[in-house]
Amino acid sequence: MRLPEFRAFVLAHLASQAPEKAEAIEALKSNDDLLESGLVDSFALIDLCLAVEAWTGATIDIGMLEPEQFSSIEALLEVVNAKGGVHPEARATGAGLAN
Repeated sequence: MRLPEFRAFVLAHLASQAPEKAEAIEALKSNDDLLESGLVDSFALIDLCLAVEAWTGATIDIGMLEPEQFSSIEALLEVVNAKGGVHPEARATGAGLAN
């Protein structure tokens, strides 16, 4: 899966969960620490991981990951790609996306 599409999904999900923070969320860079930004708390991060699982088909076992593996959008994408996650449209057609 490619970073631009993944980042757009993550930002849209976070903004839908905290619309009052939407402008600040949109300004997040792909390598910003989500928790340190103050825009995401631990509950929101778990919710995000569940949403990413549903969207990509990847299984993310947060308990087995190091915190830095899901601390940023880029890091979370690396986990998704390692778990074989793909864009939902690619899953629907049976095709994968290049990294």
